[in-house]
Amino acid sequence: VLHRRMSASRHPAVILSLGAVLRVASAIASFPTPPHSGYHLSGRASGFEGWYHRLTVDDASLSFIYSIFDAADETSPRHGCHMQVCGPNGAVTWQEGPAASFWADNRKLALGKSFRGVAFSKMASPAAFGRFVQDGFQLSSTRHQGVLRDGSARWSYEVAPQVGWGGRLGDKQYSTAGWLAAFPVFEPMYQVVMAHGLASGWVEWRGERREFRDAPCYTEKNWGGAFPRRWWWVQCNAFEARGLTLTCACGERSNPLLEPLLPGRTEDACMVALHDESGKFYPFPNCEWDVEWGRWTVRGALDDLRVRVEATCDGEAASVVRCPASDGMTASARERFDGSLSVRVWRVTAREEEEEVLIDSTSSRAAV
Repeated sequence: VLHRRMSASRHPAVILSLGAVLRVASAIASFPTPPHSGYHLSGRASGFEGWYHRLTVDDASLSFIYSIFDAADETSPRHGCHMQVCGPNGAVTWQEGPAASFWADNRKLALGKSFRGVAFSKMASPAAFGRFVQDGFQLSSTRHQGVLRDGSARWSYEVAPQVGWGGRLGDKQYSTAGWLAAFPVFEPMYQVVMAHGLASGWVEWRGERREFRDAPCYTEKNWGGAFPRRWWWVQCNAFEARGLTLTCACGERSNPLLEPLLPGRTEDACMVALHDESGKFYPFPNCEWDVEWGRWTVRGALDDLRVRVEATCDGEAASVVRCPASDGMTASARERFDGSLSVRVWRVTAREEEEEVLIDSTSSRAAV
């Protein structure tokens, strides 16, 4: 992502193998919840919160972006709930409506909205949602389901979370923004909720139905009342090394604490983070980068570890994505799912000589 400012039945049945059901049940019982997984805007008249969920199926990907703006202020020109689905070949479907029937859990990842049909207030069973909602979505850490009013997309699948943000079962989970996440003055805040999950179910997109088992999926979110002036982002959890995950993000934002002393001064917040196949966490908060659309090069360091990320994509074609801004949701970013990506992590000696290669992998299915 580069922010430009820097044919089936109406209600298909859900059929999952016993193995898939047991994997999801195990995930529900054991998956640790990363900090900030819950909804942040309860009790706030204004503000933004958004969720991004990516699904990679074979050689195709889709991203689902849900957002809520000024939920408690119906007079605000930004007020509303928004849903956009980005599919293969740059196709995007967007719709919005009042926030009245939007709901979200304050403690964990769970949210939904019925634009047309029964307005549920919590996660509904797959059968109930499929029968009573003609336009809407519901998303949790273990289930994702939805339908678009124009019939261009339907989806229903279970998710078995594998990696949160910091590791697998038993590993400590972290705030992506660290201790700064406790202070709203540093908005917008950002959290990877699920760095790697395995999805099983089906998706219909533009008349084509895809059924899948253990397809990689990923979820992140952001929230607050301020927005970056520009930003870029690279994500992948569909590597040659199965289970390897990468999130790389950078944003330029204002700092209200410095504004009185240095008007107009901005700061860059950047990080590269990986989990290897075993779930071991490699965060790199100190980074330098050389980025433009079509080419992303990032280097990072932490103690005696070094990382290098290189991503490319051909041409200008991309999905145009609506993103939050001070005046509401604007078509100000673009996204592709077919980025070529290489990532390498190694350990160095005191003389900066390479001592041991820890990660060396590639993918042709990076989101950029």
